Amino acid sequence: MSILRCAMGLAHNSSNRRVRDVEEEQEGDTCRMSGRIYNFYHMEFAYGTWQASGRGSTFGGPNDPGDNGIGASGFPDKDYPHSAYVALPEAVCRAYGFPWYCRVTVEFQSRQIRGFLADFGPAGFTGRIVDMSPAIMQALGADTDDVFKIYVDPRYICGHEERIAPVPGGMVGG
Repeated sequence: MSILRCAMGLAHNSSNRRVRDVEEEQEGDTCRMSGRIYNFYHMEFAYGTWQASGRGSTFGGPNDPGDNGIGASGFPDKDYPHSAYVALPEAVCRAYGFPWYCRVTVEFQSRQIRGFLADFGPAGFTGRIVDMSPAIMQALGADTDDVFKIYVDPRYICGHEERIAPVPGGMVGG
C-alpha cells in the first residue's frame, strides 16, 4: 500500500471517489486531477516538501521539434538545453501553489539531480508525472518511462545562475 494525497478536492482516484486528505490506495493507482489521469506510484506532502513517484520523460532541447523553446514560466529551454529544467502537471502545480523556479529534485536508482520548475507537463494522456531536460535524464542514466522519485521544495527558489548552469554529467555539445 502507498499513500496517495491529492490536494484541494481536485482529485479523484481510479474508482472515481473523491480523494480528500490522505487515503490508503493500491500501488500504481491513478490520480485524476482536473479531468486528466496521472499514474502516481506514491504522492504525499510532508515536512514542507511534496514527494511523488511515477513514470517520466524528457522535453525541450535540440531534439524536440514539438517544443516551442519557452516554458510556461518564461524560461527559454532552447537557449539552455543543458540546464536542469523540469515540468510537472499543471493541476499539481496549481493545487499546491508551486512557484516558478522552485527546487525540484529528480531521483533515479538512488542518484539525484537538483533542478527547478520551468513548465507544465507532461500531457495527461501519457500517464507520466514528470518531464525533465534531456541533460537530467542522461546524467541519471535513465530512459523514458522509467520510474522516478520527485521532491519539490516550494520554499527554495533557484536563482538565475543556478537555472542556466549545466547539469553535472549531463549532455555535452548540442
